[in-house]
Formats: sequence, C-alpha cells, structure tokens
Amino acid sequence: MGPKGISKTGYTYLWELIAERETGNNKPVPTTQAMQWGIDQEPFAGIECVKTTGEDLIQGESITKGSLVATPDFLHIDSEEKYGVEAKCPHASYKQSQRLRYKSWKDVKKHMPDYYWQMIAGMVATGMKQWKFISFDPRFIDVKKRLVIIDIPYNEEDISLMLERIEEAEAFFIENKA
Repeated sequence: MGPKGISKTGYTYLWELIAERETGNNKPVPTTQAMQWGIDQEPFAGIECVKTTGEDLIQGESITKGSLVATPDFLHIDSEEKYGVEAKCPHASYKQSQRLRYKSWKDVKKHMPDYYWQMIAGMVATGMKQWKFISFDPRFIDVKKRLVIIDIPYNEEDISLMLERIEEAEAFFIENKA
C-alpha cells in the first residue's frame, strides 16, 4: 500500500497469486507458536470487547467484493451503527504495552500499517464506515490493560488509495493473463 504504487514486495505477492492460480497449489502458511497464541486468544478478545463496549459481536467471515477479499474477525451489525473488528492478541506482551500508549487511529496507521490497511480493505469490502482495532493480552495484572480498543474511521483519502491499488493489481492480472 505504498503511496507511489505497488511495491516490489507487492508485485512478488501478485506473482505468488498468479502461480497459485496456474498450479492449483496454494502457498502453505506455517502456523507459528505466536500465530497459534493469537488464534487461541481471539475468542476471548471478542468476549472482552463485548464486556467493555456492551455491544454484541458476531464471528466474521470472508467477504468478497470484486477481487478484494476481507475477513473481519468480528462484526457488530445489530444496530444502525455497524462496524468490523480486527482483533490482535500479541504473543509478545511488550506489543500490548506499546499499544496501550496509542492514542488514535493515526498511531495504528503509523506503527502497524499492515493492520491499518487490512481494516481499510475491510471497509471497502463491507461498505462499513468504521472499524475497531482491538488488542488483547490476558496476562496483564491490571485488567484494564488487557484490552485496547481504537476506533478506525472511514478515511476517504485512504479508501481512494486502496481502490487505486486494487485497480493496479487487477490490471497486472489482466496484463499477465492470470
């Protein structure tokens, strides 16, 4: 999601997608100990978010819009105010300590751009106008430090940039007959 177009890493990823289509083999993603921790803790993150906000959440599922696929961890859809939730449960507690000090969505964008753009993609795919980033670590002694919730607003400029990158990627696929 570089400001000047698709990066070298982005093109590598696009070639990997083309190879997956042409071979029928998806690139395996090994589950690390840290990833498994996050997978195991995610349901508890959702429960803590519901306790804190008082707003019900449902489990998210993959949502496809054109060539974009987003998978929100949770969705809040039982009121006029609909939003998605991206939950992270860091294996390394120092990450939670850092996130406790983030003040706004701008900190998420600056310090965790991959997660930020993942949530922007979620807004594009779902049409929702907001998202919540939550970070949960049950090991903190002070229960108030176990959950961080940061609202991620709909940002027209970033949505436009995301749509531009999607168009570039789609053009790349067409150009390479993928």
